[in-house]
Amino acid sequence: MNKRIFIFLFIIGALCLCGCADDFATKINLDGNSSEGEFNSEAALYGTVQDNYGKPIAGVLVSDGMQTTETDAKGNWQLFSDLKLRRFVFVTIPAGYEVPSKNGIPQFWQRIPENEKQFKADFTLMKRAGSGDRYTILMTADPQIRAKTAGTDKYMFHSIDIYEDMCTDMKELAATITDRPVYSICLGDMVHNNMSLWEDYCEGLKDFSFPVFHVIGNHDHIQNAASDDLAVAEYEKYLGPTNYAVDLGQVHYIFLDNIEMADNSALTASATGAYKNGLSEEAVEWLREKGLAKAAKKAGRIAAEGMAYATVCEKCGVGAMVEVNCETDFCAKSAPFVQFVKDICQVVLENNPADVEAIKDCTYPGTELKVSEVLPEKVMSIGENLQIRRFARFDKNTTVSYVHAGGKIGVLVNLAVEGGIDATTIGKDVAMQIAALNPRFWDKSLVTEDVIAEEKKVLVAQMDNDPKMATKPQQVKEKIAAGKLNKFYEENCLLQQAFVKDGSMSVEQYMTSAAKALGGKVTFVDAVRFEKGEGIEKKQEDFAAEVAAQMNAGH
Repeated sequence: MNKRIFIFLFIIGALCLCGCADDFATKINLDGNSSEGEFNSEAALYGTVQDNYGKPIAGVLVSDGMQTTETDAKGNWQLFSDLKLRRFVFVTIPAGYEVPSKNGIPQFWQRIPENEKQFKADFTLMKRAGSGDRYTILMTADPQIRAKTAGTDKYMFHSIDIYEDMCTDMKELAATITDRPVYSICLGDMVHNNMSLWEDYCEGLKDFSFPVFHVIGNHDHIQNAASDDLAVAEYEKYLGPTNYAVDLGQVHYIFLDNIEMADNSALTASATGAYKNGLSEEAVEWLREKGLAKAAKKAGRIAAEGMAYATVCEKCGVGAMVEVNCETDFCAKSAPFVQFVKDICQVVLENNPADVEAIKDCTYPGTELKVSEVLPEKVMSIGENLQIRRFARFDKNTTVSYVHAGGKIGVLVNLAVEGGIDATTIGKDVAMQIAALNPRFWDKSLVTEDVIAEEKKVLVAQMDNDPKMATKPQQVKEKIAAGKLNKFYEENCLLQQAFVKDGSMSVEQYMTSAAKALGGKVTFVDAVRFEKGEGIEKKQEDFAAEVAAQMNAGH
């Protein structure tokens, strides 16, 4: 298998391929497929994308492999596709959501039934608990499995035994990585021309607790097919579409089929068919005009860098925090920008605005001008687009602020303090815990019934698939699941989490112990955590230009 083109494109993707050259932007029009909250009866494909709580998710890319659209505010999408030519509809799973998988295979796609004139495809995505920016990818390539009776070649590559050992090693390694998500990518040639071995290949993945993404290799095609379209049928049967994309953390990955099979219908099934390296016209169309649609739509002056800043007034005890965005990391570290952010935070602290627009009506510190009047001047002098994105403010109880890594993360913690003690250190420790682990809930009492029900459902499903537990009565399984909820609380609830500075106690126990040592009592009330740029897609024009050049060269 020749992976030159794929690896080039994959490396570009791994370097945040989410920007788009300006000439791409003029070719992309999502509006033609926009549902605007209502479905058109003539749309061949339509549906809704929601989270595991039933809430709609806006801005998710949905594609049929040729056309691409985004979900609207209600999570709805529609495509006016030619179902005679399309075989799949799939989503680009956005950062911040789990990659659903079944038997180790990512489930981001649905197959369009044959001879359908209209097809409804709904997708449900699970919100990730904590940040997914840091993760591990296990890379594999060329398993090229053959039947055990075929033996091995001189490189020992082509044995199912070797493949099974590899799968065992991957599962054992993944089990040791508990502090971040694990994914795997196989760079192709899973089977060696023998389409009957796809089930054996998938059997090796079925116990994986992590998803494995695939790119098709030349040996994964039906070697004696009459066309490239027909040659991918067995791959698609087991692994889904050959061209797709996914967001993992802050990186946008694009997977492409760079093998164009010739008409090899005169060959036997075991022979290696002729092919050429390159992308089909359909793949180029999807990549250039649709696959990068989201980035192209937002191309221009995207403010995704910046700073989260928090402070507490020494005199009145009011705490405030803001996130202000700019375009580049260089600007974010500059003295004029940092001072602007601090000034906006002071505006929030002193004026208690109702929303971001109200901030703009407030007087800018040290001037008689409104923030809305100063902002354009700052854009001109600093030289980048500036956006006041969000803020938080506490004016009751005791508030402690914490800023991590020069403004990458900001945290405000609000505490009820008794006994006249100084709880600054306690608050700072709790804020650092929040910054590091980004808990989903503050306390187990805040976990909603639907979340508990979903977690129990997952635990019961795990027992159903465990040979040792599957035969137990359903009532027993549900009781066991309820007993295991403590682990969920310890992983997802701040006060029940292990204290990062002393794992022998929980955060709640630390607060009680530390306050008692000072002669008082401290109770957690609330907190806010801002991570700069979270949820904002970044633009990388240089890399997109490189991809454009590569696509033009391969077309």
